[in-house]
Amino acid sequence: MNLSHVFAGQNVGVTQVGERTWLVTFMRYDLGYFDDETCRLEPIDNPFDPKVLPLYREFTFSQVASPSGFEPEFWP
Repeated sequence: MNLSHVFAGQNVGVTQVGERTWLVTFMRYDLGYFDDETCRLEPIDNPFDPKVLPLYREFTFSQVASPSGFEPEFWP
C-alpha cells in the first residue's frame, strides 16, 4: 500500500478494526481507514487543520440617552 512519498522510511501503524477495514495511524494521529476490498484509504478529519475561533464575543447594546443629551460613543 502506497500512502505518499511523505511517509517514505517512516513507521506507519495499521490496525484491523473490521473484517476488511484497517485504521492507518502515523505517530498518534489517525490518518484514515483502508478498505482492502476497494484498496482505498478514506481519510478522516485532518488533526492539523486550522481551527476557526471567534475573534470576540458578541455584545448587544441598547441606546440610552443621558439627561444632558450627550450620547456616549462606543469604540471598538
